[in-house]
Amino acid sequence: MTLNARVSTRGRASWPGALVRAFTAPTTLAALLLAAMTLTARPLRAQTASWDRCMLGLGYGAPLKLSIGYARGRVVQSQDGGSDQCHFAAAKLGIGGARLSLGSMRTINALGGAAGVSVGALRTFGSPLHAQPWRNYAGASLHILPALAFGGEIGYYVRLGTDVNGAPARRQITWSVGFGF
Repeated sequence: MTLNARVSTRGRASWPGALVRAFTAPTTLAALLLAAMTLTARPLRAQTASWDRCMLGLGYGAPLKLSIGYARGRVVQSQDGGSDQCHFAAAKLGIGGARLSLGSMRTINALGGAAGVSVGALRTFGSPLHAQPWRNYAGASLHILPALAFGGEIGYYVRLGTDVNGAPARRQITWSVGFGF
């Protein structure tokens, strides 16, 4: 993958602009997803795989506010007591916006806890929490579920495009806590 680090703004090099373009490039998002799947993958042992719902839940956070989420993907269950995995596509719809993402999770304890990462696109609506309305973002999230049906996430998203006044893209820290089943 190559990166043209020279993005000019009135004749000057803009390294923040180059970083934003590099982070939001489709090849970069695909590379992040591939890295997440590689990190959570285990050598093949006695496993069964199926396409199934990974998670359905409710949450609260920024910028989506109160939201409902659904994830469906390929669930790989270990038959020899190892950790289970889920490579998923997820949709989250909230009062303040919506998000579509791709990711991978792995169980981390006997209580059904899991950890994972996802990359995605976020759109804010009319009244998001700690974000500007009607904006598009792209970024990644880290998901931690210490026990079955309870957990949270924190993410880093970069706004796509510019404002009417020409202001450059800005970053958005996202977070949420909730429960699911």
